[in-house]
Amino acid sequence: MPIECDTLTVVEVPVADIRVTGAEITSPSDKTVYPEGAFSFTITVHNYGDAPGDVDVKITCDGTEAENSPVTITDVPVGGDKSETIELTAPATTGTFDICAEEIT
Repeated sequence: MPIECDTLTVVEVPVADIRVTGAEITSPSDKTVYPEGAFSFTITVHNYGDAPGDVDVKITCDGTEAENSPVTITDVPVGGDKSETIELTAPATTGTFDICAEEIT
């Protein structure tokens, strides 16, 4: 008596793989403010994964986490980019500072 069969393939569950691809002070255009002045910072991410997803991004000023960090960027499409612009406050002291963004894994 013959046995009837079919083949089942089990694959990995698709996951998002979202990474920061850009970080830029977008306002003011000359990237200069007075102490405790407001400025705009745009974070761009790309999803290298196989599923849409969200990512938390840590914002730092010379290595110190910013007051409104982390920032959550939601609904990043597969193979797509998404940008989020946030308002930040400059340090209370004068000087030149590195404003950075990195995904939290």
